[in-house]
Amino acid sequence: MSKLRHPALVWFFSALAAMTSPPPPKPEEIRDELIARREQRHSTLRRILLAIAGTLLIIAGLALGPVPVLPGFPLTMLGLILLASASESMRRLVNWGDAKLPQWLRRFMRKFRRHSH
Repeated sequence: MSKLRHPALVWFFSALAAMTSPPPPKPEEIRDELIARREQRHSTLRRILLAIAGTLLIIAGLALGPVPVLPGFPLTMLGLILLASASESMRRLVNWGDAKLPQWLRRFMRKFRRHSH
């Protein structure tokens, strides 16, 4: 006697096999901080100059946001990086925002960071 293969049974058992198979491995989660804590602090004068330059770049980036010739986004990001290197609370804020980003974007940013050094 030949085996009968009913389409509903084939579908049921293939769906059951898919549910019981282990899930695909997730990509490694990124745990390091985008801007690491410095062992030694900058001098007070250097921190003030970094904070001023960062603030001016953020203001320029926001002002140039709607202008099509020079986008303000890179200036704003550079200003945030300068502020984060001047202030511990800004560094924590930037790292907190980085943790909220999707994993693929965080990997890209770290790849860019490695190539820029």
